[in-house]
Amino acid sequence: MLLYEGGYMHKDLHANNIMVSPTTKEYFTLMGKKVPYFGIQLSAIDYGDVMHQKFGIPYMRMKRHFIENKYLYLMTEMFKDCLFQLHIMNYEKMILECDKKKKKLPWESDSYYLHKGLKQIFINYPEFVEKYKETYLKSFPKGRELFDYVQSQIRTSNQYIFPMIVNKENDLYFMHVLDRLEMRFALEHPEDYKKIMGWCSEPEFILPKKDVIEIMELNTPNKIVKYLLSKI
Repeated sequence: MLLYEGGYMHKDLHANNIMVSPTTKEYFTLMGKKVPYFGIQLSAIDYGDVMHQKFGIPYMRMKRHFIENKYLYLMTEMFKDCLFQLHIMNYEKMILECDKKKKKLPWESDSYYLHKGLKQIFINYPEFVEKYKETYLKSFPKGRELFDYVQSQIRTSNQYIFPMIVNKENDLYFMHVLDRLEMRFALEHPEDYKKIMGWCSEPEFILPKKDVIEIMELNTPNKIVKYLLSKI
């Protein structure tokens, strides 16, 4: 959050860019609350892709998102790339399971695995989409028009979801709804998620289901941080 307040974005937050170091410090203070270290300090590393307007932002779509609403873009890095995949969905364990079984990772087998998987959710699980879409559109209402468009066209379109919405107004809001639908599907249908996404094992969420559901309904970085601090 400090990076974003200064106008920067890391752009490459994932499990391998989190350094784990021993520390003798007892705690740090965040939003007025003392957070214990438990002997371990986590730090983001690898700032080779860091972006700031003063450096120039090479990707037009990314530049538009970051300039229009940097905190919404922070939610993208914070929610899916770091918080959910690393700390809640136990993404690294799924990767290790493929490694143990000497099987390819989903993106090694098919670079379009995510595109195909998300389309399958819309086409083969319409009841699921209908049941949960309003929950996340309530959190990101600006994504409704694009969501309705995708839902109405996806069965007959020869495109995947991303090409249908790229560079359209409010596409990032739509993506936040889509991310949450994907995570909710993994939570409610882990075996099906494993199958359609090409994983070697089912996702194993490390938090209670109730907490996972509550986090998915939060729509700002501050709300997420405050929620997590409330659990300490």
